[in-house]
Amino acid sequence: MKILVTGAAGFIGSHVCEYYIHLGHYVVGVDNFDNFYSEKIKLSNISELVKSNRFQLYKADIRNRISLNSIFTSNKIDTVIHLAAKAGVR
Repeated sequence: MKILVTGAAGFIGSHVCEYYIHLGHYVVGVDNFDNFYSEKIKLSNISELVKSNRFQLYKADIRNRISLNSIFTSNKIDTVIHLAAKAGVR
């Protein structure tokens, strides 16, 4: 199964990606690397994932319809796990 995970470079998102890769699935990760969190931390979260041939990362904002359509067009996505969020919003 091919799974798209939004917010893939975040703490929870990166662990969800690891879990599904461990189960043998292919994971397409999307993250916009918002500057609320250090990009260094997010890159550390996905440092092992990017070594896997079962993981593809897109640096994109899910609010950008053109980018998101391109990701869906380039990949045959079976399911979406939506974890992207704007941090610090009350």
